[in-house]
Formats: sequence, C-alpha cells, structure tokens
Amino acid sequence: MRVLITGSTGSAGKVVAQHFYQAGIPIRLAVRSVAKAQASWGNTSAEIHAFDFSRAETFRNALSEISHLWLIAPPGSQDIEPVKKLLEETPHQLEHIIMLSGRTTGDVEGLLLQRTEQYLAKQTTPYTVLRAGWFMQNFTSWMKSDIEEGVLGLPTAEARTAFVDLRDLALAAERVILDSKHRGKHYEIVGPEALSHAEITAILSRELGRLIEYQALSQEAYIQQQIQAGWSPAAAQWTAYLYELVRTGKEAALSTDFEYITGHPGRSFATFVNDYKQTWGAPH
Repeated sequence: MRVLITGSTGSAGKVVAQHFYQAGIPIRLAVRSVAKAQASWGNTSAEIHAFDFSRAETFRNALSEISHLWLIAPPGSQDIEPVKKLLEETPHQLEHIIMLSGRTTGDVEGLLLQRTEQYLAKQTTPYTVLRAGWFMQNFTSWMKSDIEEGVLGLPTAEARTAFVDLRDLALAAERVILDSKHRGKHYEIVGPEALSHAEITAILSRELGRLIEYQALSQEAYIQQQIQAGWSPAAAQWTAYLYELVRTGKEAALSTDFEYITGHPGRSFATFVNDYKQTWGAPH
C-alpha cells in the first residue's frame, strides 16, 4: 500500500499525511516545492514528489506505484479539467480514491466539488467521498489573530455549524482506506454538536480565561474587513459566499457517519480549544 496525498501542504492534507505516517501507512506527498516539503518533514521515510495541478506533466511520476489516492481538488479554482487529467493518468492498479469534499459546496450545482464528485462517480476506480464540515483548525489559522484581539467578526448571524476537528477527519480517512466496506459511499464528517459563533466565542472565553466577543457582520462589512486584513477581494468574496450558505442552516445538521466509521463520537469544540490553548497564548 502507498497513498498519494494531494494538497499535502494544506490544512487538511497536512494533518491527514501526518496521521497516516504515524499510523505506519506508507505515503507519498504531492507538493509544488520538494525543497520546502523536505525542510518541513525533515529526515523521514515519507516520499516527496513534485506535483502541480497546473502542470499535467507532473502527474504520471507522482502516481507511479500508488495504490490509493487522497484527492483534494485544487483550491481557489472552479476548473475541473486538471482533476479530469489527473484521474485519466491514474494507473490501472489504483485500488481506491478518497476525495475530500465539503458540506457547504459539495452539493451545490456547478461548483468544483460537486462536479468532481459527479465525475468521480463515473470512473471505474472505487472511491469514497468525505464531505467534511468547517474545520475547527480555522480558529487556529486564519481566525487566530481575531481571537487574540478579542473580537470575532463573521457574517453568520445566529446560524449553527457542526464543525470537525481535522484529527478526526484524518482518523476517518484512515479507517476508510483500511476497510473496503466504505467504498462507493458518501459520508458527512462532523463533530458531535452544532454551535453558533456566539456559542463558539463563549467556549473560547471560558477555556482561554478571557473575553472573546462575537460580532455579527453583514457580508459587505465582512468582505471589507478581510480585504483590510490583507486578503484578496476574490478570497474575501468567496468566503463571504460560503458563509451565506452557512446562514441557510445547511451546516447545522448533525451526522452519525464519523461514529459509524470509527466506533466513537468526534471531538467537541471545547476539547479542541483545550488541546490548542497554547496556540492563542494561553497556558495549557
């Protein structure tokens, strides 16, 4: 067995790659910069291959002698052609494709994740789709500075979201790879609770021992806030659109899929915050 991890330097791909490596599953990291990946991973047995969705000539070498593919469609794009070209290059011995999709846009007609899911279903290679909820780790990455400043401004109103800890997503991916009963299935991977962002900031305040406030913003105000923070207008507008979908309530529904796959419920948000306290400068 050898798993090719696309998106292995992104938030989800990196956690999945680390989990597989620690579990003893042979992996190959698909990266744009081999030098940077080698510096990040150090002296390990993980294979590292050059790979870029915009350079089809990198596909064949990255896919050679691969039995499983962890597929993350190229972020920031709605062009499915690179994904099609990659899947056309997959070797005949490929046993399984595990696609990371999303609850927010995985079923939205015409968007990349939905089109990729549909295209994957037409292929002969067995596959599994994991539609993940919003990542808890977002609060330790692009929301980190807002939390440190004490105000989390988002255009979510009072909508609830069933977040997922990426460590749980990685565990689900491991179990899906190791058990063939999951092939051909679509799963929703979320935690055990659906929370509003007002409840999120209340948990953060309690666990970190200082006040974190939630500020409900309009879409326009949020876009301007993110642009002022250094985001591109396109990135700010896309994220605002995703939060518009969140406000419809589609992220609030809970799912027992993670528990079915792993045999136990996912981590709560309070557990996540307690585990990552030091990220926000709080004593563990």
